[in-house]
Order: sequence, then structure tokens, then C-alpha cells
Amino acid sequence: MKTTGHSSVALIATATGAATIALSATAHASPDGSFQSPSGNFVCIMMVKASTGSSAAACQAQHHTYAPPPPGQCHLGGWGSQFNLDEGNSPHFECVGGVLAVPPMPTLDYGQTRSVGTITCESQQSGVRCTDSSSGHFFRLSSDTYELG
Repeated sequence: MKTTGHSSVALIATATGAATIALSATAHASPDGSFQSPSGNFVCIMMVKASTGSSAAACQAQHHTYAPPPPGQCHLGGWGSQFNLDEGNSPHFECVGGVLAVPPMPTLDYGQTRSVGTITCESQQSGVRCTDSSSGHFFRLSSDTYELG
């Protein structure tokens, strides 16, 4: 099939528009709530959900050696790398097919915390820990292990 310059431009414009729509759906995260670990292995997004006003955090390991639980109904290649914590709810693995965020992002140095709403994340030399003060639920993520509580 032969394409002309006009149809190529239309295709690029359509793809750009679709990407803008996809990004605007996730643009509710506070820029102050997004960070990466000093090693760059963990990226986290913290936000207040526009639809509910509740806070949430999601962190993803770029590389890990821990064994995640079976994927259940998730058939995407990113299973086991992303953890989500929504205010008032238990943490869980998220079925994802891509990256949560692309470094570089602001670095949260070891020992420092960042909070959005009731959720606080701490950068630790071993990894990242996010806790919901309203429920006590948390996740702890390192390259070789994880804990959900």
C-alpha cells in the first residue's frame, strides 16, 4: 500500500492525539509525588485520585529477582513488577503491560520520605516502603524481596 505525505502526517497527528489523551488520563499525579530511588531501580507515582479524592501510590521495580505470586488472569508481560496501595485498601500487585514511569525522575534520597494525602513513601537503601496512615496497610519493595501488609 502506497502512502502519501498527507496520510503519513494524518497518521502521526492521530497517534500524537491518542498519546495525549492517554497521558491526560494519568496526569492527576502530583509532580511532587513522583520519584525514583537513588539507584534508579524503583520508580513511584503518588497521587490524589481526581474521581474520589483519595490518595494512592504505585511503585515499580525496573529489575527484580523476587518471585511474584502466580499472575491469575493477568496475561501481560509486566506482571510482578508493580505494587499499588490505594487509601484504605490492602496493597496488591498490579497487572501492567508497560512501565509506570520513565526515569529520570526526581530522586528521593535514602532516608527521605514523600507524602500525598494519607500515604507516605520512604526511600531506603534496601528499596522503597509505602504506608497508608489511615489503615496501616503497606508494601515494602526491594530487588530481591517484597512484603505486603
